[in-house]
Amino acid sequence: MPILWRYLIKSYFQSCFLCIFAFIAVLLVIRFQGIALFVSSGAGLSSVGLFSLYQIPYILPLAIPISCLIAAMMLFQRMSSSLELTALRASGIGLSPITYPILVCALILSLLNFTIVSELTPIARTKAKNLIYKIASENPLIALQKDSILDVRTVEFDVKSLHLGKKAKEVLCVFRQGSSDRIGIFTAKELSVNGDFIQGTSISILSSAPSENEEGYDHLIIENQKTMQSNKSIATQTLFSSDWFAREDLFSFKHLLEKCKTESSLLTSGCFLELIRRSSLGFCPFTFTLLGIAFGTTIGRYRRKMAVLSAFSWAAAIMVCFVALKTVQKSPVICFLLYSIPQTLALLYSLKSLSLSSKGVE
Repeated sequence: MPILWRYLIKSYFQSCFLCIFAFIAVLLVIRFQGIALFVSSGAGLSSVGLFSLYQIPYILPLAIPISCLIAAMMLFQRMSSSLELTALRASGIGLSPITYPILVCALILSLLNFTIVSELTPIARTKAKNLIYKIASENPLIALQKDSILDVRTVEFDVKSLHLGKKAKEVLCVFRQGSSDRIGIFTAKELSVNGDFIQGTSISILSSAPSENEEGYDHLIIENQKTMQSNKSIATQTLFSSDWFAREDLFSFKHLLEKCKTESSLLTSGCFLELIRRSSLGFCPFTFTLLGIAFGTTIGRYRRKMAVLSAFSWAAAIMVCFVALKTVQKSPVICFLLYSIPQTLALLYSLKSLSLSSKGVE
């Protein structure tokens, strides 16, 4: 390997890894609320440590591309300001041989990022959900907390007081009855966890049953009990829906491909959209490195004042699409376009900028 390549690769990776560690620290602080909610659910120290560790694969697919952008831009800005780039070009070395080793490293990081987002992140998500499921199985009353780690969409709670997450008073629960559109109401003066059971006092349950005689009219069922005792597993099954572990973002790349083969319409398939998202996010380190090289290279006497702003504007546009489209329900076609178009435009713009720089055009 030429000395120049070793110098470029070493400088690039030093800045890149330093930025990655910094982003992990910063983004872990951002995810601190979720970790704090997990701690408040009564998890042990080892479970809290594992849950915190499982947050890192969430962070890396976003941290690696931004770190690549910063590392490439810092390297080529420094080489431009210290006239190293000018000296190399004056000696007959073009921009292509200079950028080649950095782009090869960026491709390696893209492969690593794709592996993380396609294989490691789903595993971490599943294990984190398993920890939450385990905690909820041991103490289902944590769902009654005002800010709970559980994302319960089929049940709504209101509670007057909750003592140490194990004893609740004046509980009101509104729940969906199975797969029907009807709802039921559950009230209790007090609920507590005792061993493998949930105990309650002054229980009232209001539910309905479909009428076989007249359509649109239900039989109203009212139950009152002075005391009640139920196994915790029944409450756990009520809290967690059947699709708790069946979301596309929990599947490995292999399982996503297999599920795509069974879909009747590929363009409207959620699995296909998830494949596109992972592929685009995996390729981001290469795109962002090329952006850093293009906007970090200066061939004139004066530094380009808007280069940093332009580079980070492109990066922000790409990242906003990844973050926003994951939470907003849109047409699969629109999602596909917004995943692919910003990154494609950034690549083309970077290649054009480097082509002009190699010809001596500022």
